Amino acid sequence: MVESVRAVSSRSIEVNFNAASYTCRQASAIQVWRREGSIEIPLDTCITGMPPGYGYVLADVRNPGAFPFVDDAGGAGLKPGATYCYRVVAAFSNPQGGESLVSEEVCVTLPAKIPLITNVSILETDPATGEILVRWIPGPDLTPGEVPQPYFYDLYRAEGFSGGDYTLVAENLSVTEFTDTGLDTENRVYNYYVMLKDANQTEYEYSDPASSVRIEPVPQAESILLQWQAQVPWSNRVQQYPIHEIYRNRVDPDDENRFVKIAEVNVLQNGFQYLDDGSDAGVGPLEDDVEYCYYVITAGSYSNPQVPEPLLNNSQRICSFLRDEIPPCPPLQFELANLESCEEILRAKTCGDNTFENRLEWTANTEELCINDFSHWLIYYSYNGVDFRIVGQTRNNQFTHSMQDTLAGYYFIQAVDRSGNLSEPSQTVMRDNCPNYWLPNVITRNGDGANDVLRPPLPGEAAPSERCPRFVESVAFTVYNRWGKQVYEYNSATAPEPDIYIRWDGRGSNGNMVSAGTYYYVVHVTYRTINPDLRNQKLKGWVYILDGTENSRDTP
Repeated sequence: MVESVRAVSSRSIEVNFNAASYTCRQASAIQVWRREGSIEIPLDTCITGMPPGYGYVLADVRNPGAFPFVDDAGGAGLKPGATYCYRVVAAFSNPQGGESLVSEEVCVTLPAKIPLITNVSILETDPATGEILVRWIPGPDLTPGEVPQPYFYDLYRAEGFSGGDYTLVAENLSVTEFTDTGLDTENRVYNYYVMLKDANQTEYEYSDPASSVRIEPVPQAESILLQWQAQVPWSNRVQQYPIHEIYRNRVDPDDENRFVKIAEVNVLQNGFQYLDDGSDAGVGPLEDDVEYCYYVITAGSYSNPQVPEPLLNNSQRICSFLRDEIPPCPPLQFELANLESCEEILRAKTCGDNTFENRLEWTANTEELCINDFSHWLIYYSYNGVDFRIVGQTRNNQFTHSMQDTLAGYYFIQAVDRSGNLSEPSQTVMRDNCPNYWLPNVITRNGDGANDVLRPPLPGEAAPSERCPRFVESVAFTVYNRWGKQVYEYNSATAPEPDIYIRWDGRGSNGNMVSAGTYYYVVHVTYRTINPDLRNQKLKGWVYILDGTENSRDTP
């Protein structure tokens, strides 16, 4: 058995096991099990090892001679003010193998000189005006004069069950409770910690964080499973207060909106869950198309005689329907709303403006059955028509999808009902990119900065929209003189620094300037398009070079 336990600090406990006094000398290892709060485990000589369901966690496994063991929760630290109970199990090596019966428990309460939060209870459930009551007590083991009184407190809040970006919500409080308002308690979980300050408002120590209780429904075909959780420095699974209470609406025939207690859940036996099939409420089985709302009141304790108990905290209110297995109605019609021509689309764009929108619209089935069995629409997108992903959801019958550097892709939508069932997909609609490439027909080598190189307009340059390059993947540019001899070539796909703008300054492949005159070019442009017939296009044109340099020759 455990020989002794003692608090080493406010966050660690020393556990002692005397191997010399243990009669089974062949034990190869000792399992150290820890639990918050005491609990009775009935003796059953048919069950060896730690029996499941009693809330114990394995703190360590050690050689029988490797004690004492200092438990600090793997470096995370235990909870000040909490009572921890320990049991051990001996493990034996093969060939016999096996485990011993579990030992009796030995408990110790950690000292607490930090504030202890006792309540994080939701008073109002609302997405914008929710309220949470936070209560705490000063560290019960603070000695007189250790921290000059009166005490002051700062309260900090973050989203989530623990950690996060904490925000100061109240400071220099002289009382030990605060109602936090203006919260989204319908959709979010919040956690808090309290900073203790002395009479001079100098920070002394902060509490462990404690979160609000979050309850979630899991609809079944004829019942609704409720599950709840919270991360708190006390235990919500203690033998003295094992009952959590479930409240539901639609019980009182005179007031269906009033919440009535329908069940008491023994969390030691059933865990943090409850299945509502209507029988406990006494008003018959649950009905389809009826919304049921719930909240739970948890009960917990530090198992510390200096801390008031039980600690009762409300979850948010949550609503659910029974799960149905009938898919919702699909849309009657689905289409792209902005089916303008490429010319119209590009006319509104400046060079370098690569943000594009596809506006989707559809018609919903307005039959009553379809309206009642609807939650929202899911919008799917794929560039290649194969790898679809969800890009949005809405309850409206329209959606705008914004994209960078592309206009092309495939779309379809599905309706989702309140049980998460999906309708048949709509038909798929497709939009392709609008390829465009243009080059001027003159190079003037006079140093004025205009037309010094052959290129299309650059991003941000003022130019007619029909001259802006669009959806270009690569260009292969070849120049010929008037006798048909190749004088220059460039391929952005293979260039060390790919550039679809070419920027030819009139130099030949030998690095020398070609003479003034007329030259002819061919550009093979590869576009980013879905239609393979549009992907590769060949453009031909001519360019006139003015003011040629001396010593340059243009020969056949």
